[in-house]
Amino acid sequence: MIFRLLVAAIVALAFLWIFFTYLAPLFAQPTNEIEKIFEGLPLAKTSPGQTTSLGIIAFSRDDILRSSAFSESGTDTILECNSPFHCCDKGNRCGSKARWDEQQIQFSQHQNTPVFLRCDEQFDFFACTIFVGQKPPQIELQEPSFETTLDLAVKNMFSVSIDIQNTGEAPSKPGLIEWRLLKKTDGLFESPAIVIGQEPFESLFPLETTTTRIEVTVGVEGDYQLHLKAIAEDAGFEEQIIEFQASNQSNPCRALTQQAIQKTFNTIARLCTEKFFCTECYLATHCKQAWEQERPELSFELGDYSFTQTISISTQQECQ
Repeated sequence: MIFRLLVAAIVALAFLWIFFTYLAPLFAQPTNEIEKIFEGLPLAKTSPGQTTSLGIIAFSRDDILRSSAFSESGTDTILECNSPFHCCDKGNRCGSKARWDEQQIQFSQHQNTPVFLRCDEQFDFFACTIFVGQKPPQIELQEPSFETTLDLAVKNMFSVSIDIQNTGEAPSKPGLIEWRLLKKTDGLFESPAIVIGQEPFESLFPLETTTTRIEVTVGVEGDYQLHLKAIAEDAGFEEQIIEFQASNQSNPCRALTQQAIQKTFNTIARLCTEKFFCTECYLATHCKQAWEQERPELSFELGDYSFTQTISISTQQECQ
């Protein structure tokens, strides 16, 4: 009888050990510390592509984070334990550090660990990552350098210089900076964009900065927006909108009506080219426009900033 009671006690203790070790965590309610993650997710969704810090969270031994607990309708969540100080390699055991994969993180001892969130809006849902351990690589755009007005009488190229920085605690992968130029029409900035472009940038170490210069051609006067987006696969993204105005502030360009017209005859093609000269012009289009005002009956072709030209077929052996 005593032996049977002893065996029954051992079996009961074994069942209790199995329950508390493997089954109880499945039904455990989140601690107040873990509740901070639930509270932080709505905030992270308001800044897509950017990293939100939740500060230090105190995880207890046998605490388990499950991605499914933070996923809901319209939100898909994964986990990443990204610090070798706090975490084992993904899917492995390594003593007292946290064991993890994208679905769960299990803590084998008490840890005070930094936690970060980052979400991206994709179609009709949010894809969020909970980072445990350190701030992930994060792409940020610094204050751009540019002129808010573009004088088309001087140049038709708008340029902006901007720094791209990795503000995270781990190196980023290579990325892209993309841009779109929009013009204001009837009070609204029209879409699709007038100009679309992109330029790659190399991987960045923590706090490293790279500078990019973007140039876009502007054809006519008006109000413009240049939309910038820097993005890297593992480092989120950031967007900025730059506004500027293009105008013909000063155009001293004049047609030299008193200067002789330079004529050239191509005997093979039987083409006569006549050059009409200008002064104080910055662009070929300005010289062409100046002569179109003086001689509207002629059809002018672009030359350069100092002349415009007409090209015609001649039946003679010279320009008529």
